[in-house]
Amino acid sequence: MLLIQRAVAQTAKKIINKQTGFPSAAEWQEGFTAFATNFNRTVVLKRIAAFKKAGLQTDVEFEENMSELVLEYTGPGPWNVMPLLKIVKTKANY
Repeated sequence: MLLIQRAVAQTAKKIINKQTGFPSAAEWQEGFTAFATNFNRTVVLKRIAAFKKAGLQTDVEFEENMSELVLEYTGPGPWNVMPLLKIVKTKANY
């Protein structure tokens, strides 16, 4: 019974995430890695300029925290960097 409930919950989660556009943990990590890797590339800098123009939070920096690279928000906010990560993830290989 518990396995069936887990399967139903997993299926529901996949459907919800697909319909709402929420990234999975793997997609989020992939986006974060792409953002960190490509931060100084021209395509990313152009996107950051476009995000600033659109009013999205772009004051971010990276710091090492217990051997992990952490994205830290700086500035007044709003802290809505998720669209930045998502777009960089999909366009990082240009």
